[in-house]
Amino acid sequence: MLRDMRTEIRVGLLVLAAVAAMAYFVIRIENFGLLADDDSYPINVRFDNASGIAPNDPVFVAGVRVGHVAAVRLNMEEGTADVELRLRHAAQLHEGAVAIVGSSGMLGDRMLQLSPGSPNLPIVPPGGWISGGDPVSIDQMVTVMAGIARNLESTTSSVSRVLGTEVGEASLRDILVNIQGVTGRLDDLLARNGGTIDSGLGNLDRTLANLEKLTDAMGENLPALVSDMRKLSSELSELVLENRGDFSEVGSNLTTMTERLDRSAADLEELLAKMNRGDGTISRLVNEPETVDRLNDALDSVDDSLAAADTFFRRVGETRFSFEWRSEFYERISATKNYFGLRLEVGEEGSGRGFEFHLIDDNIGGFRETNILTEFFNPDTGELLDRTLTRQLTRQEGFQINALITQRMGDFQLRGGIMESQAGFGMDLFLMQDRIRFTSEMWDIGRDPDPHLKLRAQWNFAGRFFLAGGWDDALRPELRSYYLGGGYSFRQ
Repeated sequence: MLRDMRTEIRVGLLVLAAVAAMAYFVIRIENFGLLADDDSYPINVRFDNASGIAPNDPVFVAGVRVGHVAAVRLNMEEGTADVELRLRHAAQLHEGAVAIVGSSGMLGDRMLQLSPGSPNLPIVPPGGWISGGDPVSIDQMVTVMAGIARNLESTTSSVSRVLGTEVGEASLRDILVNIQGVTGRLDDLLARNGGTIDSGLGNLDRTLANLEKLTDAMGENLPALVSDMRKLSSELSELVLENRGDFSEVGSNLTTMTERLDRSAADLEELLAKMNRGDGTISRLVNEPETVDRLNDALDSVDDSLAAADTFFRRVGETRFSFEWRSEFYERISATKNYFGLRLEVGEEGSGRGFEFHLIDDNIGGFRETNILTEFFNPDTGELLDRTLTRQLTRQEGFQINALITQRMGDFQLRGGIMESQAGFGMDLFLMQDRIRFTSEMWDIGRDPDPHLKLRAQWNFAGRFFLAGGWDDALRPELRSYYLGGGYSFRQ
């Protein structure tokens, strides 16, 4: 008998231990607040509308649960809802933090998502206040969408009544016949110029293949560009985090836009009703035969445009491309400048007319001159004692562009337009069947006291490779620098 009682006591104790463990884990998982208050601190959030928020709802930061809703109270003086949160001490919020109401899972359980704010701003103390974004009401969305659906149904009915008349059907029939004629003319145009188009596509394929070779040659410079892009991406991420508080305003703007769309649909319905009754200019245009005649004239204009496109395709076949990559090392400041260029030669072979475009990775930068005037006064009498003028030079790095119009005349070539992101011009002299090239370029004409003058000598060897060297900023002794470099060029 005693042995049976001992067995029952052991089973009872085991059941009680299991129930206690289960209760402990349920409380920890559901975060009822019975065990977490010692390891948490309070934060208050003010909502204009706290619909759906209830005590013990979870609170997340970046998808990680950091606390729960402790209480929801009505503030009659402000007409708002004040929500108290209990957050772990590890989850620190900064000024500018925002709480947004969301749903978790397919069942739509409510939760709060916190944007902690910028880490550069002060930390919100325990018991402090942050702003809350109001949730969008599902009932409001359904009401708006239902109104839009009714307006669209009325609109389609009005369109059907307008186009269902005999005059409307005849007008549509004539329009379709004219469109069919235009497509026929377009087929004839493509058939007559198929060879030119195929030639242009072939040239484009060769150009892309050469561009691929050029990108392989540029491989040494790509790591620096990738580093700059990563830095830019990091700065953009910080900017997005600092402006998450505007999400609530975006939701409000979306609701306003939907209401305006509703009013626009109603205006369109009224317009179609007037067209159906024969009121207004648009109704007369749709139902009168003169509209078809005018549309035919417009289609004839389209035919003329297609003829102009025929001429354009022929000219594309005559366009010649060339690419260039050049890198220069400047001894005075031990820095490099890289050029990525594209040249287009237009017109007949030997015409000499063309365009040049360069993207310049300028690790040297232009020099900006600043004059600083300093005056010294007697602190007692206010009398001016001395005056000094200091000239300061600062270097500005970054990307520059060239966009030039070129004209070659024999062994000479003139260039003008945008040079190093400034107005400029240049002149080239070609010798020994273009293997030797002397270049003089001038830009930043308004710089005081002298503009920027650059001289370069270039030797082409092995077909596509070249060496270059020269003198940069030759008119300014304090900025003058020698440079050496080389590059790769490809001509179609």
